[in-house]
Order: sequence, then structure tokens, then C-alpha cells
Amino acid sequence: MVTMREKIFEGVREIIMEVLNADASEVTEEATLSSLGAESIFYLDIIFRVEKKFGIKIPRGEFFPKIIFTYPLNIGFVEEGKVNNQGIRLMKKEMPFLDISKFKKDPVLSKINDLYTVGALVNFVEMKLKLK
Repeated sequence: MVTMREKIFEGVREIIMEVLNADASEVTEEATLSSLGAESIFYLDIIFRVEKKFGIKIPRGEFFPKIIFTYPLNIGFVEEGKVNNQGIRLMKKEMPFLDISKFKKDPVLSKINDLYTVGALVNFVEMKLKLK
């Protein structure tokens, strides 16, 4: 029997393959969106297609909250290029779909993109569908 998560993964995989012209073998839960070739314009297309495919609404900034990424919004959360403990707590609250367990050990701000994996997108969709 196919689980809800497996169905979501297959739907997300199809979208990523279409948008990024990626091979199915590359689109694993661990693959980062950036390693698959995603740039900002592609993220918009992916989010739009996810909304359509799964019948959910994703308000701007929900999957990629600007507060942790954007100066001066991130003042108090980032020190010397690293996300501080307050920032880590904010990430857990605002982005519960991300697995930040490894990131916490070396929270370099420039490594945040590595948290946006195919699995993180699947987690996000799964979370949104449960709230629906």
C-alpha cells in the first residue's frame, strides 16, 4: 500500500523533474533543490506547481521565510555569518519542515540553502495537507 508521503514524494519528484529537467534518479529526498539546478525563478515555478497539484495555498515567504535570510531583518538572529541560538529557535518555529539537526552543529548562514531538500518540500506539503 502506498503511503500519503510516498504519493506526495512522487508528485514533488514529477514537478522537480519537469521544472529543473532533472533525471528521476537525481531527485531523491536528500537532494538539495540547488544541487538539482534550482535558482530563485525556479523556486517560484516549483511552489506554483505544488500549489496546483496538491490543492494548497502557499503564501509568499512561508516556504522561504525572509526573516532569517534577509539583512536587516535577521539582526539578532545572525552573528558573524552564523545563525545564533535565537535564530535556530526561530528556524524551528517558522520552518518545522526543515531538518536542521546537522545545521545546528555549524550554523553558517550561507549553508541554509542546503536545508532545502526534496524531502523538506515533501515535509512541507505533508504539513500543509494535514492542516487543510
